[in-house]
Amino acid sequence: MLREIFTLCRSIELAAEAAYRRISNQTEVDEQKSFWLDISRDEKRHATYWDQLLELQEKGSLKNPFDNPELIVDDLNTMKGKIDGMIDNEHLNSDFSDLILWAFRIEHNMLHPAFAIFYHALITDTEDISPEGDYQNHIKKFAQAVKKHLKDKPELVFVGEILSSVWERNRELANQFYQIKTLRGLIPICANCKQVRNDQGYWEQIEAYVGRYSETTFTHSICPECAKQLYPGIPRGNL
Repeated sequence: MLREIFTLCRSIELAAEAAYRRISNQTEVDEQKSFWLDISRDEKRHATYWDQLLELQEKGSLKNPFDNPELIVDDLNTMKGKIDGMIDNEHLNSDFSDLILWAFRIEHNMLHPAFAIFYHALITDTEDISPEGDYQNHIKKFAQAVKKHLKDKPELVFVGEILSSVWERNRELANQFYQIKTLRGLIPICANCKQVRNDQGYWEQIEAYVGRYSETTFTHSICPECAKQLYPGIPRGNL
């Protein structure tokens, strides 16, 4: 099921990439031509993220995070149908403002939480920009282009800001989603010292681990059995 999800997402990114590239090829204004080409390159790069996820899935190092992946597949198929229909009805001779609005509609359809959740799975400790951050910058490019070239279209500025806000919210939800999944799943814990192994393979105190992935804080006490061993001469009521 994961392979089907990743393949669908990849095909959606590539469909958008091809559409933006065609717009660039048929645009006569140099600055606008450059903008659409840059946007198409973004989409092509986003497709490589799904290639990476497909590789991880084939290696068995990526688990399905969804309880009902069939629903995700249905959503993505619906999304792809909408985007394919918009691309088929694309009017390449439209002016810049109409094309931006058309692109906003495509990007809105692509703001499915599954994108953010799986992009989040590719986060590394390197200084390179994360896939989540890359997509956020992609959305911001539209907003910046509108503010620069379409100042007389405040409604488009507003739509661009909404898209950016929705994606940022999706990123937050993806982070919370993985925190919940982590706490619901199996946590490797040392049978002796009770440290737990985190996602990076390092061992740490369970208090630090749980505190980072939830709002739980620990307060320490001593159970009756340990109190007998450690403080045999002290009444339990004094501990």
